[in-house]
Amino acid sequence: QFTTIDPTDEQARAIAAVKKWLKAAREGRDGKLFVLGGLAGVGKTAVTGVLARDLVRDLRVAFAAPTGMAAGVLARSLAARGVFPDSCGTLHRLLYRPLYDESTGRLLGWERKKALDFDLLVVDEASMVSASLLEDLVSYNIPMLAVGDHGQLPPVGEEIKLMANPNVRLEQVHRQALENPIVALSVAVRAGGDWRAIIRASTDPRLQYLDAFDSAALVMDRFRGFRDRPLDEDPLVICGTNKARVMLNAASRTGLGPELVPGDRVTVLRDGRH
Repeated sequence: QFTTIDPTDEQARAIAAVKKWLKAAREGRDGKLFVLGGLAGVGKTAVTGVLARDLVRDLRVAFAAPTGMAAGVLARSLAARGVFPDSCGTLHRLLYRPLYDESTGRLLGWERKKALDFDLLVVDEASMVSASLLEDLVSYNIPMLAVGDHGQLPPVGEEIKLMANPNVRLEQVHRQALENPIVALSVAVRAGGDWRAIIRASTDPRLQYLDAFDSAALVMDRFRGFRDRPLDEDPLVICGTNKARVMLNAASRTGLGPELVPGDRVTVLRDGRH
């Protein structure tokens, strides 16, 4: 369970290290930033849950993530297990407020909030945090726990090294986690194994090797009726070439239906005035 796990030795050491750091940081005896790194399948979510349960009892804690989807997953995970922090949302919502033209109501831009009334900031998916976001986060001088996968690449075009050298690393992949073929694949990639053979041999629907035609059919099926499904089933497609993008966009649009409706996700490629 998220908040009632029997921690492994590695997880217990990580939990103790975070609590020891936070006590020292609040007393001014340690730095304000602590980085907890964990590879896929090591129990980062479980460790974060235990910490959340213990810390929200006595502290005002804000949980945040770089994207709306990541923040939504985090919020649902906490709420489903009885953990209700003072704040849980995106980093942008935590840090910035909108600026409007009072006469027209038009959004003019965003400004950074002058202060945050929290005792601790917990940033999930920290490997996606950009240099500018990190600069704004640390400017508040509030203890911050950054949790992320130190095996992931930094944001595109960024030289930020937030996850390059975590204070504590979780690296013991749990046996039950390896039952997820995506986790097993990531372990094989890091170990330099034959990941192509793993994909081709997989019989699990979560990891399939498909040709272009079957890929389009799968995407079409995943988006069909998606508006009637819960948010956590909202599909997202990542591809490697522009040709594949055009094909899969067309397939997803076929699944959704030809008409745009309120709530559909769109991407604006350029300013509409052009």
